[in-house]
Amino acid sequence: YIFASGRVSTEVPIYSKSLLMTTSATLFVCIMFPPTYLMDGTLQAGLWKYALILGFFGVVIPVICFSIGIPKVGTGLGTILGAVELPTAVIASITLVHEVVSLLQWLGIVCILLGIFIPQMLNVRKERQLARFSNEATEF
Repeated sequence: YIFASGRVSTEVPIYSKSLLMTTSATLFVCIMFPPTYLMDGTLQAGLWKYALILGFFGVVIPVICFSIGIPKVGTGLGTILGAVELPTAVIASITLVHEVVSLLQWLGIVCILLGIFIPQMLNVRKERQLARFSNEATEF
């Protein structure tokens, strides 16, 4: 998704690209996990209120913000910014739902963040070295 936001069809209007990505993701999820709640009455019994709120704040706003921001900051920084969602969600689950998170789970979160952060920093360091060498070569 981040790659598609930053490098694929950057000339396509933001809302059109966001609509296409969320629609295709919805179709894929519905194929993998059939939406039985549409038939059993759960949605009409009150689930729709939560579905609208979660859909808006969990799908619509993030997709539009990523579609706007990723072409500007690049996919590397976008990946790091997207990874911030993981500890934020865990902290929210601890404070709002009082979920217990073990030390092993925190270590897993740290490993994921390091796995995203370290390669991006290595790429930045490599680009800086290449830029420095190209500047030194043009000075001679």
